[in-house]
Amino acid sequence: TIAYPEGKPLDLQSIVTGWRKPCVTHVHYRVFNTTDLPRDSAALFKWMVDRYEEKERMLDEFYKTGEYPYTMFNSSASPPKLIQHQPALYALRHAFFIICSGIAYLVYLRILALF
Repeated sequence: TIAYPEGKPLDLQSIVTGWRKPCVTHVHYRVFNTTDLPRDSAALFKWMVDRYEEKERMLDEFYKTGEYPYTMFNSSASPPKLIQHQPALYALRHAFFIICSGIAYLVYLRILALF
């Protein structure tokens, strides 16, 4: 479940260009053991609809109160953690990816030249 400030989702253009002021975006997930899921189609469909309704209740609570209801499903859940975006690390990772891709391409060309 993703909750955006004021219900306005971020778009890729805003993220890349920085047109929008920084904001807190809440992301909530739960893990379910596959052995606990229903096996037949109708029961699985009902289980999925129930999860969707829970998600909607969570978002409704968030947009009404402004607080993310992280204890809605587990009263002993930890409070949300703030993760800071680090632009320098982001750029470094992308540069590493581009350089590695270039090296792999050059190796590929050398291998092709052998044939």
